[in-house]
Amino acid sequence: MEEIAIITGVSKGLGEATAKLFLQADKKVIGISRSVSRQLEKYAEENDYEYQHFTCDLANMEQLLDTAGKIEKEIADSKPETMYLINNAAVIEPIKPVGKIEGKDLNHHVNVNISAPMLLLNECLRIADRSESDFSCAMVSSGAGDRPIFGWGAYCSAKAAVDMFVRTAALEQKELQTQHKIISFNPGIMDTGMQETIRTQTAADFADIKTFTAYKENNQLKNPNEIAEILFDLITDESNLESGKKYQAKDFF
Repeated sequence: MEEIAIITGVSKGLGEATAKLFLQADKKVIGISRSVSRQLEKYAEENDYEYQHFTCDLANMEQLLDTAGKIEKEIADSKPETMYLINNAAVIEPIKPVGKIEGKDLNHHVNVNISAPMLLLNECLRIADRSESDFSCAMVSSGAGDRPIFGWGAYCSAKAAVDMFVRTAALEQKELQTQHKIISFNPGIMDTGMQETIRTQTAADFADIKTFTAYKENNQLKNPNEIAEILFDLITDESNLESGKKYQAKDFF
């Protein structure tokens, strides 16, 4: 029977790398992102992999609900044996101390980093139950969810919220006696566009700017392809996956 992986933020970085691994494993991938990855589409076409993309602004809840409805129809038609959800998409900005953040920027951040992954997990759990599919979800988190960082009030809070949502959902699924598995995954520091954005900040807005600049200068940033392999191996090993746990990529090196 078919297996389907739903992955957000597939246009670049960890999302794109993870999508490729699911495709290589002969699993259908449904990608969700604001922009299309022509490279990923070409890769799937050249190798005869099954890939479908939904263009969606994750900050727009109406668009996201519409996309979830399209995914539900896709699942209903194929009735996969297993569903995977990789909630990877996120934004780092605004990077400013609390009290200096523009309201519209804070609202956008909350929608992308909290509301969107929560909504998708909620909808995909419901879809999995209706289709009688096994379900595993990884919510891509961060060490920032475990501690406060000057200038990252929005990001730290968002990741902490997502971690708690994972723990709560995992507890509920255990009580409901389903086999569904839900985890958080901290990829650590990767060489991505998010890190580039971080390095453009001022010390007034982000007190740790020198530390993050040094990560790049000292070649301490991990390749997203390496992290994707860890995430893929972890989430597809359902028998050993501990639901509710926050996994750290660094523990697998």
